[in-house]
Amino acid sequence: MQRPYRRRLIVGKFPNRFSGTNVNFFLLLFLIFGAVLFGPLMISMEADHEAAVLSQGQAATYFLQLQKVVWPAVLSLFGLLFVATVIFTHRIAGPLYRLRNVLKVIGEGNLTVRASIRKHDYLHQEVDCINEMIDSLRTKVRDIEAQYQEAQASMLELAKAAQNSNAQDTARQIQRLHEHLERLGMRLAQFRTTRSD
Repeated sequence: MQRPYRRRLIVGKFPNRFSGTNVNFFLLLFLIFGAVLFGPLMISMEADHEAAVLSQGQAATYFLQLQKVVWPAVLSLFGLLFVATVIFTHRIAGPLYRLRNVLKVIGEGNLTVRASIRKHDYLHQEVDCINEMIDSLRTKVRDIEAQYQEAQASMLELAKAAQNSNAQDTARQIQRLHEHLERLGMRLAQFRTTRSD
């Protein structure tokens, strides 16, 4: 059986923007870190004093040893930050992608759908709210359908009473139909279809 969705590393614009922001932030920290750590060493190596020749050699040796230790650690940290960013964005972007699909289905009139996300994703409260909204809409639409069916039954009885031309039965059926239509109108009044600007 084929899955209803395709697995992609990046879905939508949010992960790209968030990852880009994190990478830029990391690069800024990286530059500041490099300037603070290596700046003084580079300045001491550029000194023109003959007395500082020994210090320049020591600084150069220290600089090379520091490079062997610091750069692998910084690159490892960058890799970990990238993985953490991807995981974080997937825990937000994945549920947003699923919620968008659920809302499209609801917009098409299908109220049998349920929103669901993975256990470790974020936005569980929002998914619960959307599921409550779906349940509420489903209940209201069922009430409207029931009122509609009752109104249809009253209409059929009215048509039969009109054929029998019994004035009292016809008046009673008209009154029942009127009551059903009023209840249907009350159910429909729960929904706003125009803005009150």
